[in-house]
Parts: sequence; structure tokens; C-alpha cells
Amino acid sequence: MSFEVKEILALPDKEKKRIADLIYESLASSDENSNIINEPLPEWQKNILDERITDLKEHPENFLSWEETKKELDSFYPELRNKRKNN
Repeated sequence: MSFEVKEILALPDKEKKRIADLIYESLASSDENSNIINEPLPEWQKNILDERITDLKEHPENFLSWEETKKELDSFYPELRNKRKNN
């Protein structure tokens, strides 16, 4: 199966997301020595994560708990609730 980048970019967003998920899964499950998850984060990503951690520590009231997050997701995506109940 061979695609040109412009063909992929012309796909509907749902299909592009599916392709991106498949690519990520293949990278994450590949040989341990080439596993992308073991790659160090670039400095810019570390900086973003550091900022978010600082913000969470300084303003925890601006964030939802995991339980609150699940409830909010359920209200937007009821199919997720059903999927979680079946697992």
C-alpha cells in the first residue's frame, strides 16, 4: 500500500486520525531498541510539560480530577461511557 502525502492530507479528518493512530501504534509496539517511547523528549516538549506541571501546582482549582474528566467526556461522547462499561 503506497500513498502520496497529498493524498493522505486530502482525506477526511477521521481517516487521517485513524492513519496517525496506526502509525503511532506501530512505532510504540516496535522493537524495544527502536521504540519511539524510549526516545528522549525534545527540549521544547519538556518546557511545555514543566509549564503545565507548574500551573497545576499553583492553580489546582483550574483542573478537573480524573473522575470529573470522565464525567465530562461521557457527556460529550456517550459511546465512550458504553465502551468503558463493557470492559
